[in-house]
Amino acid sequence: MSRLIITGLGNPGADYALTRHNLGFMLLDLMVGPENFIRNNRPPLLSAELPGFTALKPMTFMNRSGEAVKYMLKKKSLEPEAMMVVCDDYNLPLGEIRLRKKGSAGGHNGLKSIINHIETEDFPRLRIGIGGEHILDKTAYVLGRFGKKELEVVTDTLIGAKNLIECYIEMGIEEAMNRYN
Repeated sequence: MSRLIITGLGNPGADYALTRHNLGFMLLDLMVGPENFIRNNRPPLLSAELPGFTALKPMTFMNRSGEAVKYMLKKKSLEPEAMMVVCDDYNLPLGEIRLRKKGSAGGHNGLKSIINHIETEDFPRLRIGIGGEHILDKTAYVLGRFGKKELEVVTDTLIGAKNLIECYIEMGIEEAMNRYN
């Protein structure tokens, strides 16, 4: 049984597939392959068991991601520290990644939902920059699709984030932070 959960945040459905808010889903699809996830209906989620970790994609909308996270932590009998959440961050430049051991939601509704459901901020999170710090309509921006040039940067960034997570799984958070932050 996996002793680590990697949770990628996003919104379900084809309308959101390549939007900025779905970087967590995109990373897990790169790591696992979308065809390898198994559906759970209550709460709605997709999960995959791999050597070393369980991949989790909540199938609620972003602002209800905490339901699936709480369920999976309880099912696996794990503490929040045994989970990493991967999400987008409009305060980071496009292509930048930042791993932290814990922290606030920082305005991210998916993180806010998780914190509310599991009642702690003490879990690792990998934020992937989408730029947009100076955009006035944040909702439209995060729900918008990447442009062609942005997708080139995102592809390289997701490969780097995949390498970070593999380092995290094999060598722990301190080593991953030292190598990739």
